[in-house]
Amino acid sequence: MRLGWTYKQFASAFSRWLIAVVCLSAAQTASAVDREAKLRAAFLYRLAFFVEWPAARFASAQSPIMLCIAPDTGAELVNELSALGNRERKASGAASAARKLQVRALTAGQDSADCHLVYGEQLEPSLSGRDRLLVVGTLDALKLSGGLALVREQRAEGDARLVFFAHKQRLHDASIKLSSKLLQLVRFYEPS
Repeated sequence: MRLGWTYKQFASAFSRWLIAVVCLSAAQTASAVDREAKLRAAFLYRLAFFVEWPAARFASAQSPIMLCIAPDTGAELVNELSALGNRERKASGAASAARKLQVRALTAGQDSADCHLVYGEQLEPSLSGRDRLLVVGTLDALKLSGGLALVREQRAEGDARLVFFAHKQRLHDASIKLSSKLLQLVRFYEPS
């Protein structure tokens, strides 16, 4: 009985092990991306209900809050937001009197005048306006446009979390008021 491996046997076993590690790593990366998309969707979905929207911004008391997703944003976020909305509608039932949230994926050049909340990794300053909240995905993007940034922050423990940063002046200019509960979670960005 021979205990040693030939080079060919070792190379074959090592190749199978390497393929398994790469596949596992890709699956973990995909699940991390999927998990972040789910978290980002939940944050954005709930965010709309922690903003005081001027009544004049709506046609009626039953008009939905429009959450628009910019074209530069991945489809997985739009899918997660839609799935979250469907679950919320089923859970609350038709009798709920609360204002609903409607999600719409914007296409390039599409009019966004009816959007209350616009999310994109990076948004054009031309999208900003009164009574509209722009949420971007990075602090660099917040320097250019947006009232809030939902930023992935790497922690010393090795894990990551999502954090809101707010641009106080832009929120004020847009006549956006954040609830006191949301303000407890927000870090204020001061341009230098």
